[in-house]
Amino acid sequence: MASKGLRVTHVVEAAAGGVRRHIFDLARGLRDLGFVQSVAYSPAGADGAFLNGMSELERTGVTFVPFPLQHRVGLADVGAVYRLRGELRRLRPDVLHLHSSKAGAVGRLAAIGAFAGAVVYTPHAMGSHVGWHYGAVEWVLGRLTRATIVAVSPSEYDELRRWRVSSAARLRQITSGIDVEEVERLSRDGDVAPEPVDVSVCGRISRQKDPLTVARASARVISARPDTRFRWIGDGDMRVPFERVLARAGIRDHWSITGWVKSAYGYLAATRVLWLASLYESFGYATLEGMALGVPTIGTHVAGTRDLIVDGETGFLVPVGDASALAERTLTYLSDPSLQKSFSERARARCVRFTNSGMIRETAALYLLLHEGRTSGLQLP
Repeated sequence: MASKGLRVTHVVEAAAGGVRRHIFDLARGLRDLGFVQSVAYSPAGADGAFLNGMSELERTGVTFVPFPLQHRVGLADVGAVYRLRGELRRLRPDVLHLHSSKAGAVGRLAAIGAFAGAVVYTPHAMGSHVGWHYGAVEWVLGRLTRATIVAVSPSEYDELRRWRVSSAARLRQITSGIDVEEVERLSRDGDVAPEPVDVSVCGRISRQKDPLTVARASARVISARPDTRFRWIGDGDMRVPFERVLARAGIRDHWSITGWVKSAYGYLAATRVLWLASLYESFGYATLEGMALGVPTIGTHVAGTRDLIVDGETGFLVPVGDASALAERTLTYLSDPSLQKSFSERARARCVRFTNSGMIRETAALYLLLHEGRTSGLQLP
């Protein structure tokens, strides 16, 4: 696929977790296809893994531009819009790709009347999950602007259509994925050999991951199976209340919390089952990486997660906020070796359907389609 040297600028505010992974996979793959890229990012939203990856990509020609964006909505966003307009005049991209709701709002506003290229927006979960005001902004901007909106999973695409965040003609689905061989290699090559545990949670200790339901579910599991060991791979703003609930229940010593780690793959491989109690998702990289390592997930029935987990075959799906169901499914799994073997084998077999190489090719094709439509005068959506 010839990129014709197209210039792409990515904009991101919350440069951590799955959003970070998505952008870096895209940046590496598009670089290899000949695209010229820059990434405007908020230093406040970048975690250590983002900064490490940024250094590697900078050495290969990807430009990174610090661009202050606040997570909360406020007057500072007006300044951010004008600042981004200046960056667009300087960088002169052919394609502007916005990642997550804050960058999507600021970027689409900045593009109005100031950017003639193609605008692509990947929400990485609907803004309405964060708050009604984010949902309102999504709905209004979906009608004021001509951005092409990309869902990263089939169920997120269905969700975006159902909530009518834009016209159906401007919605696309490009499913995210991983490199299975890379995940397997990284799980073996880590500097740390983690102690095996029964249950792990991987990600930010934040409202989205519903740590208080996780704490309540773990208390139920421990009550029935006192030797169960848990680990949270990550850190976040709800760590203190999470630990407080664990201590109040008398189960803090059953949990280890790693804090932010350079690589989570070794920790994923050293667990029997993963939990994903999220209030919302758009895809679920940790779930898919666990599947590649033969570690199934018990997750909530939300967009993204339900595309990866086949309930009762490669893992279990439970209702959001249902600590009892999460505990019951976990006890069923941990007590049945044949179920563990079956889930592990089927999870490995299913994960190969979701590849980052496919995601990169489809995104590159979309960029070229939109760019060629604009330069030729075609009225593409």
